[in-house]
Amino acid sequence: MNKTLFVLIIALFLLVLSGCNEDSKPSDDNDTTGDTASDTGASPEIVDIAYTAQHLKRIQSLQTMTLSQVSGIFVLVQLQVPEAAQMTSGLTSAVSVFRMTYQTTYNNTPVLASALVAIPASNGPLPVLAFQNGTNTVKAKAPTENYQDVAMQMVSASAAFGYVIAVADYLGFGESAQLVHPYLCREATVTPLLDMLQGIVELDEDTTDALQFSLSGDLFLLGYSQGGHATMSLHEQLERTPDFPLVLQGTAAGAGPYNIAAVNQYMVSQTEYPMPYFAPYTVLAYQSLGFVTGDLNLFFNAPYAAAIPALFDGTKDADTINAGLTTDLSQLFTPAIYAVAAGETTADETALAMQNAFDTNSVPPFASTVPIRLSHGTADTYIPSSSTVAFQQAMIAAGTPAANITVLEIPEKDHKGAAPTAIVDAIRWFGELQGN
Repeated sequence: MNKTLFVLIIALFLLVLSGCNEDSKPSDDNDTTGDTASDTGASPEIVDIAYTAQHLKRIQSLQTMTLSQVSGIFVLVQLQVPEAAQMTSGLTSAVSVFRMTYQTTYNNTPVLASALVAIPASNGPLPVLAFQNGTNTVKAKAPTENYQDVAMQMVSASAAFGYVIAVADYLGFGESAQLVHPYLCREATVTPLLDMLQGIVELDEDTTDALQFSLSGDLFLLGYSQGGHATMSLHEQLERTPDFPLVLQGTAAGAGPYNIAAVNQYMVSQTEYPMPYFAPYTVLAYQSLGFVTGDLNLFFNAPYAAAIPALFDGTKDADTINAGLTTDLSQLFTPAIYAVAAGETTADETALAMQNAFDTNSVPPFASTVPIRLSHGTADTYIPSSSTVAFQQAMIAAGTPAANITVLEIPEKDHKGAAPTAIVDAIRWFGELQGN
């Protein structure tokens, strides 16, 4: 495998784990003492530029990683993969990391959002790799807020290998932290991602060339778990947007809840479901956008309904929230919501609204003209691997050529354990698509 691709794989894998587990530790070492511009090939100048473009509003420097710093960061990769000891010889470029503020909309209202953008010290032309991370409930762990996190620094440094890397702060995080995060809400996820990409294009078109980079026009999408749902939702929209300024070349999505109703049926079929926090996170999002209405006690039994708002205050991680709930979903959900989650017919208005929300926010099967690579661990107890196979078959039935959508089933790996193999496969596959 290409050395640079290998290091990028490990970095993205660690970001997946930081999104799903919410337990990575921040780095306190951002000392640039002794580094010089000649050591980096990048200007140490601090950038803070306001823009008046349709989407792009501001670019602010977060950090400049010198070549020696980038090399030092990837020494940490060896802690995860000892075979990476010889991989740092492929590092050749410094990286500048920025916080991009851009205009988007939330529930038909203009809002500002933010994204982390990492650009190598290279003249390009460079493809864009948009990475959609896994579920996060902690506001302080948004990519642009937590950019010194070890996993995020590794992702940023990976731009040195020839990508402009973009990692969105989903709405509800970063610049838009005042909003309720629209968890698994398709339109409220896709619109900001499209506007983020438009902002990067506008940055490339900046006549002052302040950041000194150029785009090739190619786009690759990669996401895992919640990011898998976001990635496939974005892909579907791009297929319906032929005049978009970036050309999608390939999409890799792992272990996503593409069919939300089917995933909920699986959840309630389990005697104990290990991640109960997914359920109230979804309901809170649906409430915020008007998909469902009414108090939480229409959805959840006591004492959980009263506890949920404080659990989701933006400071608590998945483990903490789960500890305040129950893994027995028959005790968590009210009977009507439990019935609709199980796929039963109901006349309850709240349950029917929930059912409609599941359908609206699932990724609809579509005819893709762009290659898709799906992946899933066969021992996944959060989202069943059968749901990914079913999604593949639905896509083929909708007109996607069978050769255009493949599934990598990863034997005996659970949701977390399948992530490295999924990402190794995705990056290898991106290289094949580019003829590398």
